[in-house]
Amino acid sequence: MMRLKKSDAFPVEDGRIKSIWIGTGIVKLVFEAWNSRQFVLIFDGADCVKSSHAVDEDIGEYKVSVAGEGKKLHSFYSAWEYDTAILEIAAESVRIYQAVNGK
Repeated sequence: MMRLKKSDAFPVEDGRIKSIWIGTGIVKLVFEAWNSRQFVLIFDGADCVKSSHAVDEDIGEYKVSVAGEGKKLHSFYSAWEYDTAILEIAAESVRIYQAVNGK
């Protein structure tokens, strides 16, 4: 079972999205950093998700911009095509957790 601890950020460079779960108003994303550390990002109040082959794609950049109506647009860009957003999520907030070993 994966234990999680709250984190303020995640190392987006040289990482990849391992899975995306989309529910009603919520998106859960598992991100794996270059050193195999895993992070879970939970986007609350999500109402728009655009994806283009995002799972197992190398991520080069992550940007947050204003989406309107109290939401922010979270954009993940390909490491190989720098101007191509492969995943965009409009959400009210995001919570970040790091997977940890042990008890």
